Amino acid sequence: MINFLFAFGIAFGLILINELGDKTQIIILCLATKAHYSPKKLALGAAAGFAAVVALGGAIALLLSAFIQMDWITLVSGCAFITLGLVQVVKWLKERPARHDNGLACDEDEARRYERAGSSFFAGFLAIVSMELGDKTQVATILLASTSASFAGTLVGSWAALSSLAVIGALAGQWIAKKVPVHVLEIISSAVFVAIGAIMLVGALGALS
Repeated sequence: MINFLFAFGIAFGLILINELGDKTQIIILCLATKAHYSPKKLALGAAAGFAAVVALGGAIALLLSAFIQMDWITLVSGCAFITLGLVQVVKWLKERPARHDNGLACDEDEARRYERAGSSFFAGFLAIVSMELGDKTQVATILLASTSASFAGTLVGSWAALSSLAVIGALAGQWIAKKVPVHVLEIISSAVFVAIGAIMLVGALGALS
């Protein structure tokens, strides 16, 4: 139980910080502003979409754990987390001159791609599945799950964080973004990724030496 709670907390905190203000939440926010969509059903559809993405990530993590030695998985995961963190920093530095505000900018063109889905639930589900498959969040979930002491805790924590963000995006995304600047979240997220990667790397190198 302790391992489950610890893995849950790590996954929940990491994913929550990393995804708050991300493009997926922004799309849900945009769709929620449409009069013909129900924010509650959008959030439910998004939660179902996240469940599918996390489940697929869990299956990949199980395959990795079955065929690759854990120390090597941890070593690669550490390098991957550091790389993801540094990529986010570089991306933020490149986009920084073009930013004029700290709010969530609604991309109407992107949102229109999912309006054809018809129902609120399916629009939320389609938006999440199409945008999150292969995204850094799914990669992070796979890496955490394959090295965690509690596989289930990591997957549940990741799904809980993502689903919470879907609800926030549908009901209060713009308000949250005005209270907490997006660039601050990006910096914190990058630092957390690099820190976790460094811890994994040190541990793996110590075990392999």
